[in-house]
Amino acid sequence: MTTILENATPPTMARRGIAIHLHSVSRIYKDKVYETRLLRRSYREVGKVKNETLAILSHLHPVIIELVRKALAGKSRVVAGEEFKIERSLSRGHAWAIAAMANKLKLAYR
Repeated sequence: MTTILENATPPTMARRGIAIHLHSVSRIYKDKVYETRLLRRSYREVGKVKNETLAILSHLHPVIIELVRKALAGKSRVVAGEEFKIERSLSRGHAWAIAAMANKLKLAYR
């Protein structure tokens, strides 16, 4: 018995995986530049490379589009404070110089 997921793969698509990528299209019309961002899938059909548009991402903010691009490249995003716990931090640079001068002038609370 086969499941729906096994039958969902088209016979022309390679079994190695799905090649999904972001595609940007720019065009000029009446001195204005229009940019379209597309989420596409590449596959072969009778020896020719074909593209299928999965989603139009033009309405999304450029930061979100860049996150999608990085996620498709296999890079992950870590939100500060969620994955790491700060146990100790050391003063460096200008903060250290101010703290040292405050200690020398006996202005710092300890």
